[in-house]
Amino acid sequence: AIQAKLEAALVGPGEDGGHGVFLMPTLPRHGCKHDELLLRVFDSCFTSIWNAVEFPATSVPVGSAPNGTPLGLQIVSTRGNDELTLGLAVELERAGLAFCTAPGDKSVGPSR
Repeated sequence: AIQAKLEAALVGPGEDGGHGVFLMPTLPRHGCKHDELLLRVFDSCFTSIWNAVEFPATSVPVGSAPNGTPLGLQIVSTRGNDELTLGLAVELERAGLAFCTAPGDKSVGPSR
């Protein structure tokens, strides 16, 4: 039931093919340190729901939180639209919106 509701939200009325996306944080709070999620199992709810309903989700880095940990953005679409989520991730990178910074690096934006 929830899968059908989510799919309807992404496809929209009268649209064929379902090329909509959800953009949402990868985690419900800013970046975690290595292995910290092992102690915060419910923080994975933002990603595990898409596995449960079999929707493709691509996570991209979008910079760093004030404490230096990475921030992530998820791109989610309907079943079979893996190329759409991956393609959008590539376009975000090309636009300079998806990038990684080294731990402790206080600069903002891609290093090009």
